[in-house]
Amino acid sequence: MLFRQRPHPTNPDKMFFDMYLFKLLKEGEDRPEPPGHASYKHGEISLGLVVDQDAYNLPGVQAGMHSDGLPGLWIGDQELRIRHFHKVLGDYVGD
Repeated sequence: MLFRQRPHPTNPDKMFFDMYLFKLLKEGEDRPEPPGHASYKHGEISLGLVVDQDAYNLPGVQAGMHSDGLPGLWIGDQELRIRHFHKVLGDYVGD
């Protein structure tokens, strides 16, 4: 399973959550046809117990981002490295 969050192009209070499920093929097993794409709104379907539990918290986290008590976003070391990577990449190849 692989998932990622992407920002909404016009609304910072929304996002896109992409989820990919992969299957390891056995030796000699034919590759299946690629699956179709489906879109759902938050809470319309279950994404599994663990992902559902995480997704349940997202509206509250997003609301907290508007709190006057939040001085700004704190990100960890890994996120800082990713942000720096994208900045350097953008400097070399353009945005």
